[in-house]
This record gives sequence, structure tokens and C-alpha cells, in this order.
Amino acid sequence: MDPTLIVVAMTAAMGTVLVLVLSIIWLYHCGILSPSLLLACDKRRRIPQTIILIRHGESEANADMNLWKTVPDNLLGLTAKGHLQAQRVGQRVEAILEKRNCKRVHLIVSPFERTLQTASSLRPALEHRIVRTDIESRIREQEVGNLQGAEFQQFRKEQTQVGRFWYRFPTGESGADVLDRVKSWWFESVLSVNSRVGYDPVDAMVVVTHGLTMRFILMQLFGWSPTTFHSIWNAGNCDMYVLQKDLSKPGNSPYIMDKDAGDMPRSSIDVVVTLKKTKTELSLKLEDYLCVPPPRTTRIKLIKIMLANQHPDVIKDAKDIASICFMPFVKDGMLRGRSTSGVLSYNSRRSSSSINDAGDDDDASEEEKDQGLPEEGDDRLSSSHSNENLKSGSDHPSSTMEPDDDEFDDNDDDNVGNPWSKEKEGKDVHTLAYEQKRAKREVSMRFPCIQIPGMVLDDKIFE
Repeated sequence: MDPTLIVVAMTAAMGTVLVLVLSIIWLYHCGILSPSLLLACDKRRRIPQTIILIRHGESEANADMNLWKTVPDNLLGLTAKGHLQAQRVGQRVEAILEKRNCKRVHLIVSPFERTLQTASSLRPALEHRIVRTDIESRIREQEVGNLQGAEFQQFRKEQTQVGRFWYRFPTGESGADVLDRVKSWWFESVLSVNSRVGYDPVDAMVVVTHGLTMRFILMQLFGWSPTTFHSIWNAGNCDMYVLQKDLSKPGNSPYIMDKDAGDMPRSSIDVVVTLKKTKTELSLKLEDYLCVPPPRTTRIKLIKIMLANQHPDVIKDAKDIASICFMPFVKDGMLRGRSTSGVLSYNSRRSSSSINDAGDDDDASEEEKDQGLPEEGDDRLSSSHSNENLKSGSDHPSSTMEPDDDEFDDNDDDNVGNPWSKEKEGKDVHTLAYEQKRAKREVSMRFPCIQIPGMVLDDKIFE
């Protein structure tokens, strides 16, 4: 063989190998072939196909709230109605698992008596699918401490001022504490359930827990702010939320809510609307607040359209709305609140009898009604109206099914004019424009548009 050809062939082979090595080094440097990334992608692919969150059935305290004074929270069981609700939801779950061909199910239960009894009543319907059962303390109800003492009434009053997400009961937890342990459970157990050594993978997880805990699971999953969390109504007894894996979604938890298979959370928030022509101020409830893409309080055009559609008797056209103020909590007949860090707050042009500081945007119309009552999100409520009002959308006669209220989200910086009148004083146009752009940028970075499929409206109407 011609030596020249051999040299050329060897040179070409060495060049090819060098190109491959350099390509691998480049891909590794870019993170495309990173072992940790490949492991994360494989773990993401392995997560269960379906996760079903179920609230317990009607408890003894749901039927008789006086029991909170004599029976420990964790020992409250189900009523006869609650057992029947659990049996029915078990049949619903079995139908979903059968349709999706989920043969292996991991059942996870809160250690409270009412959730254990709910799991026991629903279990026969899907017994043939359950391969493992775990009692998980991290998905238990919020610990509010001693309910028997007279000082609990004062704790509730303090909670309405500080906010239900932030307020920590002196002998219990805050809502943020519950969120922390729910996150721990989700990342350490749910996302790794099919990566356990010595265990076969499961197709679905059925989680029997509490209404407040269910909302915190959705909060950490979809990136809700405290205000959005407070706008979510509590689930009814044995309502269930169905999470379906969708690998087209980004992140390590690519789940969407299946509105056809399961129930959907209801969301509402109170706003003060000022009309252009008459300068009239109206206090209105904005329903379906959750369908507004985050940062929700910057989507003013969309919110105006929604308000006009929901309240045609007082708002003829969305263009008739001059400004919108999202209401923080109510105290002594006045609206008070704080501004979110990094977002411009605006002071009111109204007198002290109206809005003093409208830097927040939360729902508070029912705040004073439930002082002294157990929190609606922690199962200390009568469920006699829960399912009916969730389905019908009517206002609840008491505070038991109203959403949480006291926290803040992002301020509205689309309403140039009325709301920022005092904030503009002493600032030139360029400074104000810069601060507005910075505020919008920081809000968008903190709250990316993570949506629940099936609840997002047409993008064109809020562009």
C-alpha cells in the first residue's frame, strides 16, 4: 500500500478523533453532557405519571366545632357522612387509575385520625393497585397549638393583622412553616419515589391529606405568591386535585392540573374600582383570579375585561374603569398593608376613611367576619356548605369557605395617574419611568408565568 495513503488515512482518523474529543469537551463545558444534568433528566422522566391529592372526608369537628375544645386535633375522626364521602372518592380515583392504566400505586397518608380513616374507607376500591403505603407526618395539618385556652381568640385577631401565611401561633406553626415541610416532602419523597434502590417504580401516587396542605402543595408546585395562595378557596371534603405529568413543561416537577378528571380550586380577590365618568368607587369581587397570569396585579387590561364580564350591571365596558386597587386586609374600617420588596408602592389620594396605603393587593372583605373562628384552610370549618358553594360559585354565608386574605403580591404599575399621585411628587419623568421599568423587571423575575393548564385565558387579551 502506498505509504502516502496510509499517512493520509491516519491523519484523517486522528483528525476525526480529535474533533469528537473537542466536541465532547465543548458539550460537557456547556452542560449538555453534564453527568448531573443527565441524572436530573433521567430522574425527571421517572416521576409518577399521576398524583392525586385528596382532602379527608367530613370530620367530627366539621359537624360540631365545639369538639375542638375537648378533643385533640389529631384524634378527630370522620362522621358517617365522611366515611361515605371517602368511599365515593375511592371509586372516582379507581376510575381515573383504570382509564390511565396505572397498575402500581403508592398511597401516602397524613397521620391524623380523620385522614387515616379516609384512607381506610377509600382503600378497598383500589386495593389491588396499592403496592406501598406510607404515613407521612410532613403532610399533616398546620399545628395551631392549644385550642382550649381563652387566649386563642386573641391569637386569631393577631393572625388577621399579620397574615395567615406569615403568622406563627405561639405554640404552633405559621403557614410558611407548613410550606417548608411540604417542599421537603415533595423534593425528598415525591420526586425520588421511582429512584429508590430495591423498589419497583409506581405509576401513580394517591395522597390523603388536608385542605390547607393541598393548597401549599400547589403553591410550591406552581410558584404562587402569598397573595395568590390567600385567594384560593379551601377544597371541600373529599375533593381531589389530579396532577398529570407533562414532560413538555420545564422544571423538575412537570405537572399540570387535569380539570376534567379532578376538581379545580376556586380563587377570588376583592378590588376597589374607580369609574372614569362618574368617579364612583365600587368594591367588587374578582372571580377566577388564578387564571390571571403572574405577576397578576400587572395584568390590568385583562382584569378590566374580567371585571366587566363578571359585573355587567355596574360596569358597561372595560374602558369605563379608570383605576383598580387590590385590597389588603381590613382593620378598624380602613384598608392597610405593605408593599412588596422591589416593587413600587403607591399611596392613596383618598381620605383616612378609605384607602391609606394601597401597596398591597389582597382579598380582605371577610377578614373581620371570622375572628375567633378556626382558619378555613386548616379543616377547622363546617363543611355543610363547602361542596355546594364551590360548585355553584355563590358567596358563602360565613367565613368558613372564604379564601385567606392578609398578604401581598405585586403592585399595579399599569395604572398611571390616580394611584401614584403622591409617589410622583418630587420626581422627574425620567426617574419615574426608570423606577417603573425596574419594578416590572423585578416582578417578572420573581414570578415567572407558571400557569395551571385549563385556567389560562387567551394571551391576546392581556398583551
